[in-house]
Amino acid sequence: MKTLRVVAAIIEKDDHILIAKRSYGEYADHWEFPGGKYEQGESGGEAIKREIREELDVDIRVRDYLCTIQHQYDSFYLVMDCFICELLNEDMVLHDHSKIRWIKEDEEGINWQPADRKAIQAYRERKRKHMWREINRKKQILSEDECHEILKNELRGVLSVNGDDGYPYGLPINHYYNEEDNCLYFHSGKFGYKVDCFKRDDKASFCVMDKGQLKENDWALNIRSVIVFGRIEIVDDENKIIDICKKLSHKFTDDEDYIEDEIKRSLKGTLMFKLKIEHMSGKIVNEK
Repeated sequence: MKTLRVVAAIIEKDDHILIAKRSYGEYADHWEFPGGKYEQGESGGEAIKREIREELDVDIRVRDYLCTIQHQYDSFYLVMDCFICELLNEDMVLHDHSKIRWIKEDEEGINWQPADRKAIQAYRERKRKHMWREINRKKQILSEDECHEILKNELRGVLSVNGDDGYPYGLPINHYYNEEDNCLYFHSGKFGYKVDCFKRDDKASFCVMDKGQLKENDWALNIRSVIVFGRIEIVDDENKIIDICKKLSHKFTDDEDYIEDEIKRSLKGTLMFKLKIEHMSGKIVNEK
């Protein structure tokens, strides 16, 4: 079976990457990273610069090699070298695609070409590895199950968002950790400083710690803490809001009548938002 070797460009701009919709062939209307076939004697960097110039009529700078994707199509075997790039000019002209879009790397619901779906997964994995710092003291690291336990059992933590003029804004707030979608849910009024902050910048972190434990003959507490990082989304589904409000309320009281009355009274003025967890770390420390 024929092997086809190609190059692809993951073009970055701010927090977005460029994708293009195919206009012909079996995978017309699927989204992909722009690129194309090698010409004889070309290096990867030379090939991707030429292809982007031919497809989009712009010049790029190749910043880094990402990965090589391999995929078996029905009629050929694809080997695709992927490079992280940036634009040198932005007046693009489409020659081989019907549309282009700038997306965030975690955007869902995109009808990818099969090989390009593997490429975006590799890009996301690279971002995760490069973005999050590891805990220095390895013996103090908590397991993922321990982190989930703390998020599930503790009543409240500190939510931190990006405030005005670059000042961080942290506030104590109760939460509900939903194991089904691995998201943290919060409720608040529909207006206020924190709402303004996360509508402007959806990146946030949330810190929770347990009540601590004493070892025998020791005065200092051993405290387990968890920090999560992710992006905030507003929840619009009223049934979901009611369901989460009930689950959150049950962390504090089993009084069903009170819970029902409180939800009916305050539902219209309630804003439900969730933190989609992108990274989580936990550790145990001694207060000495």
